Amino acid sequence: MRQPWWAKAAARRVSSLVVGVGWVLLAASSLVAESPVTVKISAEAMAALHAADVEPLRTLDYGSFLWLEVDAAGANRLPTLAGSVRVMEEAGQVRVMDFRFDPRVDGEPEPAPRLAAAYEGNQLRLVQLFGPTGFDWLDQLQLAGSPVLQYYPHHTYLVWSSADAADTVS
Repeated sequence: MRQPWWAKAAARRVSSLVVGVGWVLLAASSLVAESPVTVKISAEAMAALHAADVEPLRTLDYGSFLWLEVDAAGANRLPTLAGSVRVMEEAGQVRVMDFRFDPRVDGEPEPAPRLAAAYEGNQLRLVQLFGPTGFDWLDQLQLAGSPVLQYYPHHTYLVWSSADAADTVS
């Protein structure tokens, strides 16, 4: 299958993208001293989570499993239920080619001085979602003025948007 023009252009600009793009985090708080732990848990194991007195900071319900964020103390109390509870070690990490970082832990990368000037209008931006993409989330990005161009691990999308649209999305 042939790549669309924008995918080729995005691939050519990816090195500039890593240092020159605005970073937007959906459903993510500002940097914290101790990062929360992301956990995937089967819906059936949720009662065991409550029994262990673990109170999630954030929860996404996907029906057959839940995607949770818990504090470090809660993560230490997680029950080990034969695969029903799984810590997602790299869930917050963004990967663009060989460049990896977790925006909650590492912060936003500093742009190169030649790319640091504020741009008018639309530009390429990375949007990281809290968890696995829900059915209508990409449609919501489009409606907010940030059409999706490409996916990057983990839960991150390259979009084309203005600063105002990025503020709306965040």
